[in-house]
Amino acid sequence: MAHVSNGFRAAAVLAWLGVVGLLASSGGAGCDPSNPGGAGTTGGTGTAGGTTGGTTGGGTAGTTGGTTGGTTGGTTGAGALIEFTPVGEALASDLIDLEFLPGRGGEAVVITKSGTVAYMRSDFTFLSYRPTVTVEDDDEQGLLNVAADPGYASNHLIYLFYTISDGDGTGPGNRVQPFTVTVDVAGDSFAIAAQPVLVETLKNFPGTGGNHNGGSLVFDAAGNLYAGFGDGGGSQSGLDPDPAHAGDDVSQNPATNLGKVLRIANPATSPSVSI
Repeated sequence: MAHVSNGFRAAAVLAWLGVVGLLASSGGAGCDPSNPGGAGTTGGTGTAGGTTGGTTGGGTAGTTGGTTGGTTGGTTGAGALIEFTPVGEALASDLIDLEFLPGRGGEAVVITKSGTVAYMRSDFTFLSYRPTVTVEDDDEQGLLNVAADPGYASNHLIYLFYTISDGDGTGPGNRVQPFTVTVDVAGDSFAIAAQPVLVETLKNFPGTGGNHNGGSLVFDAAGNLYAGFGDGGGSQSGLDPDPAHAGDDVSQNPATNLGKVLRIANPATSPSVSI
């Protein structure tokens, strides 16, 4: 799934895990200030329309309800109210991405920012075993994205974009790494096995921070995997740390992967990385 923002993507996951009910009210009269009686009714989901027009119901108040309720109702989709009804079990509060798996009939891998990888059945319930990936998850860092290989039905590969811990003194930084999935839904068994890292970009120089990591993963029609890396964040936030390029935009320096979209050709077989 392409990365837009953590909040947007988490909301998308919640939408996948719920049933959307659309309750529409009659939006026509609320758009007409000359119909004060209808204004209060129609502007039901427009706060001012519902309260002012509906409660008072006429005269100047009705006109106010027609104008405000009609405008508000029109802005929010002609008075539509969207409600989400959970249909599956709760997994975690830091859900960040979901990837449906090719050839698996609606089954998916769901990840959390803190590093949990869960397997979701087609009925929105999860297998019991949930492996974890060691990540640095403070600030905007963490396990940020999951993508399934287009050939998943035969090679069982998923790709994770995550922030590595600085425990070994080489990080922090972000990497893209494939994992092989082994799953037995009927037997409630799920495991992932790490494969060699495809690309890693360190942020181990002064001025970087826990933000601006990037995190996008998306395949094109030819099977190339694209990964978006942030500019490093922190106080330097976009500026090149190389003294030879002081003050320049780091995204314009081809010597570093910071601030770049990388293309990984043939990621499942013989990967090669280019900017």
